Amino acid sequence: LAIASHVFLYRLSLPRAPVIALSFLFLGQHFILGKNYKTLAALSVLFVWLYGGFTIFILFAALMILSRLLIEKQMDYKSAFSVSAGVLVGLLTHPYFPENIILVYTQTFSAGVNRVVVGGGEWYPYGLGEWIGAHMGISFVFLSILTAFVCAKAKPRFDTLGWLVFLVVTFVMTLNSRRFI
Repeated sequence: LAIASHVFLYRLSLPRAPVIALSFLFLGQHFILGKNYKTLAALSVLFVWLYGGFTIFILFAALMILSRLLIEKQMDYKSAFSVSAGVLVGLLTHPYFPENIILVYTQTFSAGVNRVVVGGGEWYPYGLGEWIGAHMGISFVFLSILTAFVCAKAKPRFDTLGWLVFLVVTFVMTLNSRRFI
């Protein structure tokens, strides 16, 4: 996948927090699967301190929890509490508290969702030609994964469904704003 998009490869090569944030998502899945709630809470605190885009971790955890509810008919309250408590502790103990909360709100809603605050080029979507030229490989992989999932006869594991829904959501986010590649 890294070579399927030169833009993705470029963003991974930057010495910035999103690369570490990806590993935190994988660790989060590991702790949710292993029901390691204290470590999941600690990871949530660290994620808030590490990266202003920690809200993606909340989305990821919520999708995993909802997927478990759909597939296994079990509500994972402990994972939900661990992530929520960890994020809250992370926000309240952040070195820039309370300005960090204002920044997260501005970044998420004013610059991201509503685009009231004008940001750099990475906040805007790709043009269709630019998307096709730069991301044909990732688009092919994305469509292949969706096709394989829809055509599978076996009932999926909850974490497989969670990752798939996360993939679809982040794909849509990337179509809306190039920073999510």
